[in-house]
Amino acid sequence: MWNPLDSLRCEVLAANLARIDSTWGLPCGPDRTSRDPYARMYCVVSGNADVTHHGRRQDMRTGGLHVIPANTTVRFHCSRRARVLYIHFTAAVLGDMDLFDYLGCPLDLQPKDIGKIVMRLEEIIVAWKGNSPGKELEVKGLLLQLLSPFLAAGDRNKQEDRREELRRFSPVLQYIDANLHRRITLAELAGLFHRAPTYFSRQFVKAMGIPPMRYVLRRRIERGQQVLWNSDETLESIAGQLAFSDAFHFSKTFKRVAGLSPSAFRARKNRFGP
Repeated sequence: MWNPLDSLRCEVLAANLARIDSTWGLPCGPDRTSRDPYARMYCVVSGNADVTHHGRRQDMRTGGLHVIPANTTVRFHCSRRARVLYIHFTAAVLGDMDLFDYLGCPLDLQPKDIGKIVMRLEEIIVAWKGNSPGKELEVKGLLLQLLSPFLAAGDRNKQEDRREELRRFSPVLQYIDANLHRRITLAELAGLFHRAPTYFSRQFVKAMGIPPMRYVLRRRIERGQQVLWNSDETLESIAGQLAFSDAFHFSKTFKRVAGLSPSAFRARKNRFGP
């Protein structure tokens, strides 16, 4: 059976225990808002904090497990001191689709055995900071153990429907990711789907939540974020790789979609605080 989870790629970028207070989020800017190409997972050990994303303010209580998916605009708030275990990670299926975009599962859990969750997070921190030969495999295995409860908490019927939608659109999504360096038209995407552009667009919105050409633009910006984060390539070079006419056009579009300029985004790449 075709399963997007077979293509899952994940990596832990940072892991630690931190103390946060009323200054939490200020390194992101005065509005305490961030949008990063990686996901975040928090477990509040003591105290309380909250985050705002996807249109709602979420209280992160002691003993809970909270995920903020990659490329999510989030605002941080902590009125009092708190201690949090956190990891920054990537988890993607079908190339670069964020795992939580696929799962459609809850982003907050109240595990019955929080002690086990805390132990797993502490093990990730130790393993990630270590230098053992099997470090990458150990860290990945522990991360998968933390991700699996989110999958189990999702609605099975909705996940099956989601799997079928992605199976239908898989050739289109893979084509888009493989051709971000060139101009992509609605007609050629509809041709891959073997339907007229109007019908294809309606079905794409139903499956992905946004029109196909807006999805293409979002993928260009997300790919641009990855290049900015992982290299020192010039904006002119990145613009050319993503079919923008020049660096100015890329920068203007990047700021409109991501909420900050490419240079401001790149300046934050080494700030792996909570």
